Amino acid sequence: MRLAACTAPKRHELTSALLAQGRTGTISWGEHVGNELYRTGEQLFDFFTPPPIGSHRPYFIPTLTAVLVLLFFFMAGQYGQYQALVNPSATICLAAMQGNGTAPGWGPRGMVTWIAPQQHQWCFGGKGAGKFDTQFLIGWGARWAPAMRHSPERWLTPALLHNSFSHLLGNALLLLAIGLLMEVKHGTWRIAAIAVLSAVAANLLSAVTEAPCTAVVGASGVVFGMAGLMIADMILNFETLMRPLLRSLAMMALLVYFAATVGTTATGTSHMSHVGGFLGGLLPGLVLLPNLHRGRGEAAVTVVAALGCVAIFVTLPLIFYLRQLPGICCGC
Repeated sequence: MRLAACTAPKRHELTSALLAQGRTGTISWGEHVGNELYRTGEQLFDFFTPPPIGSHRPYFIPTLTAVLVLLFFFMAGQYGQYQALVNPSATICLAAMQGNGTAPGWGPRGMVTWIAPQQHQWCFGGKGAGKFDTQFLIGWGARWAPAMRHSPERWLTPALLHNSFSHLLGNALLLLAIGLLMEVKHGTWRIAAIAVLSAVAANLLSAVTEAPCTAVVGASGVVFGMAGLMIADMILNFETLMRPLLRSLAMMALLVYFAATVGTTATGTSHMSHVGGFLGGLLPGLVLLPNLHRGRGEAAVTVVAALGCVAIFVTLPLIFYLRQLPGICCGC
């Protein structure tokens, strides 16, 4: 019998039959060993065989979203201590508010201060009510050019940080809307890889093309990376999508609104982070995603995408570290 030709149900039936045969005690020791090896091989094969496309369980995107939310509120809880050290007037302001009964308090009431900030209850200065200041974000791992000399992890850590609750909420909702769809279709490992690559690409392009002394934070690069991945999926597997044109128009309208309204820096919006994140999802997606119906010319698309990945992940770091970083001096 050619076992490789058996379908999955037949292989499972054969495995059950071999197990029942072994329990009867009517087979030789050698046959018993052979049956055990076959059953073990089948179990390993089933374990390492990925689910069919479109039936993966999403683990990465929900976990990442939970991490973003928990980290933001942990930072919010630490911000008062930070302000007490660097801005003593904040402590005086809070004491005065406590005395007249208008202080925001702590616990759930303190969380509301960040979710729906009121300027008259804000004692921490900075860029406005409910926002972290630049130095606090830099201390937490924002991408800031002078710190890149000795902190290469900052190419990735800004994607975990947000400067306000509205910033976090916009990113989290879009990440769930697009990322869950892609993870269910293509699986956790591909989506995790694309998320990391798009976060790095967003910071690389922004660092090379925008003001070096601006602190950049936010998961918008990852959000645009998921959008780029969706476009890559459409290019490779257009015929497998349901209502692809309507889906594309809705997604692009949402992204345009997002790009125009949600900031990624402590002072505004890093549009090149959006572009870099989109390319960091599109180009690796064209290389990593399965092509269910390869057509004429699609091999060339993969080659071009691979060259684009080299340009982003090799050329841009060389430009930044060899040409730009040596001459950067913030505050000079």
